[in-house]
Amino acid sequence: MNVKKTISVLLMAAAFVSITGVADAALKDFKEGTEKSGSTRDRSSKKSAGGDNGCMGEAMDFCLGIAGALWISHNLSLYYSSYPYEKTGPPQFIYHLSGEKEEEAPGILEKKISPGGDIDVDELSSGKNGRAAAPGFDHTWYLNIDMGGQYTRDSGSGGFVGLSGKIFRLLGPECEFKRMVDNGDRLDYLAAGVNISLFQFNYFSTDFYLQYAGMKGVVDLSGYAYGLIVHSYPFKPVHILLRIGMQSYTEKEAEDIYREIDFLDLEGRVGVMIYRCEIFAGYRHVETDHAELGGPIGGVRIWF
Repeated sequence: MNVKKTISVLLMAAAFVSITGVADAALKDFKEGTEKSGSTRDRSSKKSAGGDNGCMGEAMDFCLGIAGALWISHNLSLYYSSYPYEKTGPPQFIYHLSGEKEEEAPGILEKKISPGGDIDVDELSSGKNGRAAAPGFDHTWYLNIDMGGQYTRDSGSGGFVGLSGKIFRLLGPECEFKRMVDNGDRLDYLAAGVNISLFQFNYFSTDFYLQYAGMKGVVDLSGYAYGLIVHSYPFKPVHILLRIGMQSYTEKEAEDIYREIDFLDLEGRVGVMIYRCEIFAGYRHVETDHAELGGPIGGVRIWF
């Protein structure tokens, strides 16, 4: 591990250690509000198939339909650099092979033929179907790990770690673990699943994500999370991340009687790239009918 990676790992560890164990009265309010939230449904009745759940199902089907129509034709024609802004000038992170430019590949032909007339294979950067890609943009995957903390009202805090990225351009892992603390009480949140590329451009890149989600501690809930994550690389060294999503849980109250609770999940971040290390700050907010939990966040993300 080189010096830059070592420093990045130490920054991540320091961020995680610094945000543990601070009391937060808001956590008890979150517990009480969650217990009042949601709607009760009788699954023994055929009528329980309707209502708000049907609307959410239609929204999910719509998002998945868009992803299925666009992801192969669009996403298989792109490449990544090792990390955002590794190369000077545009493209910032994502390079697209497109139309006639793929076939002509200006500037590549001169590099592949040496003054003696021999082909210098080492200087040739080729893309899909043998068409030329920009030098340095030859990755079809990337991963990043982030670690940081969140502060809520009344001087409360919590810590989180996350893993995300892309595998073969089309999809990748989207995982998160968060712990909020309130003296002897705690609330753990775990979400693990995948993100699916809808479309990817340097200025506006959108993923649909679907995860198993669970809360444990002051409340015990199990369900799933879904939504959209938008990335933008507008200019060096800035990275912007936006999330709009839902967390949907079902809790059994009696035989065939279940309570359904839906949380709105909103997040915004602005990060600054320093080689493979991104220092970010932002805001994360989760709310339902009678409960909410949110506050500023900050941390470090490492790109691999």
